[in-house]
Amino acid sequence: MQTYTFLTVLLLFGFTANSQENNDTSYEQAIQFYHDKKYDSAAIIFEKILLNESMNNASNNYDAGCSWAQAGNANKAFYYLTNAAHKGYSNLSHIKMDKDLLLLHSDARWQGLVELITANYLKKNPSYNVQVANQLEEVFHRENKYRVILDSVVKANGWESSQAKIFSDSVRYTDSINLKIVQQIIEEHGWLGVETVGTIGNVALFMVIQHSGIEIQKRYFPLMEKAAKENKLEKSHLALLEDRIRMKEGKKQIYGSQLKWNEKKKINEFYPIEDEKNVNIRRQEVGLEPIESYAKKFGINYESKK
Repeated sequence: MQTYTFLTVLLLFGFTANSQENNDTSYEQAIQFYHDKKYDSAAIIFEKILLNESMNNASNNYDAGCSWAQAGNANKAFYYLTNAAHKGYSNLSHIKMDKDLLLLHSDARWQGLVELITANYLKKNPSYNVQVANQLEEVFHRENKYRVILDSVVKANGWESSQAKIFSDSVRYTDSINLKIVQQIIEEHGWLGVETVGTIGNVALFMVIQHSGIEIQKRYFPLMEKAAKENKLEKSHLALLEDRIRMKEGKKQIYGSQLKWNEKKKINEFYPIEDEKNVNIRRQEVGLEPIESYAKKFGINYESKK
């Protein structure tokens, strides 16, 4: 749907209520149907909403398209998504990663839809580099592909399994390919912000450096620090990289982003944190959630240090 949430290493785009203000009860009903996975019902209500000229905007057409996509009606999904594009929909990164639309990606009409929205995005962001952005999007998907598989394999079979070794090797090989591409882009263009390569491309740059060896991380840290000051890199991303470098150097981390596996207890735990009682102050300064919430994602019951 229209708004999205950003998840740390992986970009996951999911359904939440539409960002626009809307007091129409039928709209709220459509949203509820969608949350309840009654996609046909949600789509039909959105169609009725769009009969009202004042409500026939890009956002509502987009939501209607998502509803029909989830309901399994590709023809109607493309009809409303194309309407959204003609009405100026321009959130290019979102539509490419919206998980509600994954079933449409293999359709021959998908590329044409993306091109329409790319044209809208270029009108608002003339500095957008389509070629480099597309290149980095490929890097992003490669970066995630084998890590997602590896994660599931490790959960099922453990790190010492032969399956885990196979996919660990695949991850390392893919990382080496991506690093060469990213280094070439950085050497030619510098650190590229969202306005130049979109959200996916910007995150791809960070992810590749984050997953590199410490020599590469330290080499590019000053450039990334400068990029963060210029709003070309999320401060939270820089914080993750700083913690990872410090951990590899045997120093305490600053923001509490890095975990280690306790083999004896068979649990995740935090790598030692500098001035731990004030870690949430530092996390808030760079846009990271409280460490208690972060810990729960990894099954850790964290108690604040006083």
